[in-house]
This record gives sequence, structure tokens and C-alpha cells, in this order.
Amino acid sequence: GEAPDYASWFSDPEVAQTYTAAQHNGSIATAKGFLRKHKLDGATKMLDVGGGSGAFSYVFVGATPGLESTVLELPGVCQTAEQIRENQPEYIRNRVNFVELDASKPEWPVQDTAFDVVLMSYISGSVPE
Repeated sequence: GEAPDYASWFSDPEVAQTYTAAQHNGSIATAKGFLRKHKLDGATKMLDVGGGSGAFSYVFVGATPGLESTVLELPGVCQTAEQIRENQPEYIRNRVNFVELDASKPEWPVQDTAFDVVLMSYISGSVPE
């Protein structure tokens, strides 16, 4: 089948808000499960591509001293994610930032050598062939 066009789908603020908020809690649980098996000790910079609400970033940053995360996400999703970020503890909120991006485009607004960890969860089905 054909991959959904998330950029146009999430251009509707209500759709972006509903989907992002719904995914958030499930992603928190998945991120905690990941950290039960893997540690990010020593990592200081993470790139969370298509990171939605930032759920993985919040969990990873909260569990990893010194880790900062940049979440690349569609503009409509970033708006909801910024609201969710405001509910995070300050020590986490200050170490997670959002940058607007359509990950299916070849140009990304970050340097590719600037990160210790690159996370691409839930994104493979939304990138066209």
C-alpha cells in the first residue's frame, strides 16, 4: 500500500492534536520498556526523528544525566508537543526542544554529526519509497 501523507494529514491542527495526544501515553510506556533493556549512559545529544509528543525524549532525558534531545517533527505536531512539554518537570523540559521538519524531505535542519543517539521510532511506515 501507499504510505499516508502525514504532512497534509497533520496540517489540520485538530487532527495533529488528537493523534499526538493519543500516541503520547503509549510511547511513554514503550520508552520505559526500552530503557529496562538498554541504557544511554554517556550520551549527551539525541536526535528524535518524527518524535511526536517527545515522549521518548522525555523518558530518555529524565533517565540519562546530561542528555539533551532535539525532536524533529511536522509543524502541526510540534504545536501540540510544545503544550505537552510544558507539563514536564523543568529539568526535563529544558533539555528537550522541537524543530519543525518533514522527515520525508532530503534537507534536515540539523548537522548529521552532532548526535550520539538517533531515534527513529514509528517512522518507517510514513516515509515514501
